[in-house]
Amino acid sequence: MTGLLHDENSCIPVDHVDTLIFDLGGVFVKLTGVEKMMEWTMGRYSVDELWAIWFQSDSVKGFETGTLDSQSFAEGIIREYGLQVTADDFLFHFASWASEMFPGSRRLLSALKDRYTLVSLSNTNVMHWDMLCDRYQLDSYFHHNFPSHEIGRIKPETETFSYVLSRIPSPAHRVIFFDDTPMNIENARRVGLHAVQVSGVEHLSETLSRLGISQ
Repeated sequence: MTGLLHDENSCIPVDHVDTLIFDLGGVFVKLTGVEKMMEWTMGRYSVDELWAIWFQSDSVKGFETGTLDSQSFAEGIIREYGLQVTADDFLFHFASWASEMFPGSRRLLSALKDRYTLVSLSNTNVMHWDMLCDRYQLDSYFHHNFPSHEIGRIKPETETFSYVLSRIPSPAHRVIFFDDTPMNIENARRVGLHAVQVSGVEHLSETLSRLGISQ
């Protein structure tokens, strides 16, 4: 490991890094559902507007921090977006929106696990998390897992990153965090983490190679 990672804030000596923290959705897990939401909302919102409502939704935050059950979550989303669907119909489709991993994800994680401490930090919910663990044993590829609905904390809140740092053996300067969302990257850096934005496993693999991180 001899690479240097240049970001907005620092030059990371990769030979000092021993822990990698990964977001899951958009990095290892394919996220779908936008097309269905566009259909349900009949074009009232752009894709960016759909996401803006989602990220600001109290229903999403409650479900992904484990304080809201699936029925209440569905009813809240239906109300917030003005959907003409039942809660059962919404949940039936929602269950498949994070149900598939990008090709090569498990191979890459297996290769990294022998050399680094691997950590997952994902905004997720009991439906998607349990399905991914049952279908792919996703949790087994990491030494530590911090799904938001279990820890009661959510990205991009800075306290979420501080919480994770307090529960892993490495200090912030020995850790790189990978995520596909700019706000998560920005707030991870605020607590001292090195952070890199990536999208999908191919981009992640290319970034790791550029850093000199063995795969």
